[in-house]
Amino acid sequence: MSDEYNKFLQEIHSKNFTTDEVIADVVKEATGAKIISKTRFISGEVNEVYDVELDGKENIIVRIYKDDEPIFLEEKWAIDQCKSVGVPVPSVILIKHIQESDGIISFCVQEKLRGDTVERGKVKMWDIEKNQLKAVMRKAGELLAKMHTIPVEGFGDLNEYGKAKHKSFVEQMLGRPERVMRHMEIARELNIPEEQIKRAADILIERMAKYKDIKPTFNHGDF
Repeated sequence: MSDEYNKFLQEIHSKNFTTDEVIADVVKEATGAKIISKTRFISGEVNEVYDVELDGKENIIVRIYKDDEPIFLEEKWAIDQCKSVGVPVPSVILIKHIQESDGIISFCVQEKLRGDTVERGKVKMWDIEKNQLKAVMRKAGELLAKMHTIPVEGFGDLNEYGKAKHKSFVEQMLGRPERVMRHMEIARELNIPEEQIKRAADILIERMAKYKDIKPTFNHGDF
């Protein structure tokens, strides 16, 4: 991880802080146990995440997000579906939402899986022996392939029932003109010729009809 990106993560996480008392109450509700210690992960860009050691039990993971709307129910649907096709995923112990004056705090308490992340954890991805790294990547590809067999309804972000608001891929793409305008703004900021962005948008519009009859399946947002 570069120093610049690490600084970026530190800045993000410095703005997100949930009190020890609130976390302890949610963990107690989820597990019936007290917290012995907790370690915060500064690796992702979205959630406030803790590795929590419990009194007399194995560690758990607590993920926290504050926004105007509750989250994590859609993730539980996705996790349950992945488990049904043989993808190793953590069990969700509790999802809880706490309403505050300035938003909703969403909690997801889940099982801690064994191992470590290949990129932002203790393992240095590019230091792994080449053949071993290839084997890991192939296995990751196999798991993704299993994920991509999960059927969903519609296109776009999924809700807690595995349904999206757009009935077709074409409908989803036609509903994004505001993104083109934002991409134009970014292009100007970065001195990228606007005609390149416009050409990319034109290509998408020209070729959308080719995909009007495709069936949607589950896909992780980062892939």
